[in-house]
Order: sequence, then structure tokens, then C-alpha cells
Amino acid sequence: MFKEHVVVTENVKVSRTFYRLTFRSPAMAEKAAPGHFVQIRVSDSYDPFLARPMSICRSRSDLIDILYIPAGRGTRMMTLIPKGTRLEVWGPLGKPFTPMPGKRLIYVSGGVGIAPIIFLAAKLSIDAFLFGVRTKDDLISLEEFGIEGSKIHLSSNDGTVGTKGYITDVFDRFVEKIKGEDCFVYTCGPTPM
Repeated sequence: MFKEHVVVTENVKVSRTFYRLTFRSPAMAEKAAPGHFVQIRVSDSYDPFLARPMSICRSRSDLIDILYIPAGRGTRMMTLIPKGTRLEVWGPLGKPFTPMPGKRLIYVSGGVGIAPIIFLAAKLSIDAFLFGVRTKDDLISLEEFGIEGSKIHLSSNDGTVGTKGYITDVFDRFVEKIKGEDCFVYTCGPTPM
């Protein structure tokens, strides 16, 4: 684990809901593995008091990408962080996903839970990538992260993209089709999932 003052190289809105914050840290980028997260202090003051835990979405060269949704005070403050800002960051933290070689791998995510699943899918093979959003405006480009379009299965609560309903419903139907195959499911999403 490292504690660093890193420089933000980008902080952009990538959909109606999602933002992507990128910072430079050669040490963290080298050590990061799918399932790791970082703690980000979003201001120089103690307001907010606690650093924000953020899943690592991608590690490339000396850069770390974080996907986030502004939901509370701290993440709303994050949306205002400009390129060139120095932030205090701890990481990588947590326990990475365990690889499951020889199995058919299925990835299931909803909302901001997609961040660690994207990182995992970039490192391991993909048999199916299931992603649920509220509406098509919440969708992010998965191809940008190297996920093959033919492997992606989408759902939206309002039916504006993919199957109407929850991604867990899509998963249930998917499992029926592959019954008896040697599969392993990686998932991350909101509590109802």
C-alpha cells in the first residue's frame, strides 16, 4: 500500500451519471489488481472528514482510472476537481478477485459496481458481461475499456437499452441457457443485486 500525493490528469463526465477520474501514480498502477480500491481525500481540509473509497476501474502504464457516481457530498465535490489538482490517495487496498482458470467466466454488474468488473474483464477472458443501468443515459462505453461488444448483455429499468428490468433477471435467463456448464460468476453492484 502506498500513500501519495497524486496529480489528476483527467476528471470527465462519461454519461448522465458516471464520471471518470484519472490520476498518475506509477507505484499504484504497477501494484493494482482487479478488486483493489483506493482511498481518495477529496479536499485539503477535513471537510469531508473521511477519504472516499473508490474501486479501481483500470490501470494503464502509470495511470489509474476511477469510475464514480456523485451520490453524496464527497463525490459531488469530486466532480469539481480540475486537471492538475494534487490529491492525497492511499492504495491499492483490499483483496483482489481470485482467478478461476478453466471455467467459463460470467461478469455481472449494476451501477457503479461496474468499475472493478471492468478491471477484471481486462485481465481475464470474457464469456459474458452483464451490465444493468437505470436508463440508456447512464450507459458508459464498455468497448472503450476493451470489452467485446458481442459479449455484452445490457438491461435498463425503463427498457431504453437492452432488456427491460434488472440485470439479475437477464442473469437468471442466461443461467438457464448454460445450465450444466462449468462457470464462475464475478459480480459487484448495489445491495438488491
